[in-house]
Amino acid sequence: MPVDHRTFQPAGVLHGGASVVLAETLASWAGSFAVDRNRFHCVGQEINANHVRPVSAGFVEAVAMPEALGRRSHVWSVRFYDAQRKLACVSRVTPAVLERPSEYQARRPAQGTGRRGIAGCAQCKRVPAASSRSRPCASVIPSARPQPWMSSTCRR
Repeated sequence: MPVDHRTFQPAGVLHGGASVVLAETLASWAGSFAVDRNRFHCVGQEINANHVRPVSAGFVEAVAMPEALGRRSHVWSVRFYDAQRKLACVSRVTPAVLERPSEYQARRPAQGTGRRGIAGCAQCKRVPAASSRSRPCASVIPSARPQPWMSSTCRR
């Protein structure tokens, strides 16, 4: 997430509310991938955040990890890191698992895009797989900071 005039609080650092919004979004989406989306939907039930370091410029990177995946609720830990990979915020999110079809289901792909409506790699047309272990080409997921698993050219 960018840290600039759009996400600043009046003191000129990342607004805690922006971190909380991103944490709940990540946890709800991650929870939806941990359940049968044809039967269940995840929505935020409880959230808290501890801001341990101010960030005044650049980007923060957020990583969501499951702490507990129950039948009716999950607990996700979302950690935010600044550009120097220092911990900036820790959030715990509890999404409720509702027994109704997910509203996060993919819509019909637009013409010329991949199976989930995501444009593929410009070189190989590869679309990211649903598995989090699969790593797409660098051109599929634009990033402000290159990640170690990304290459400047297509892997295929």
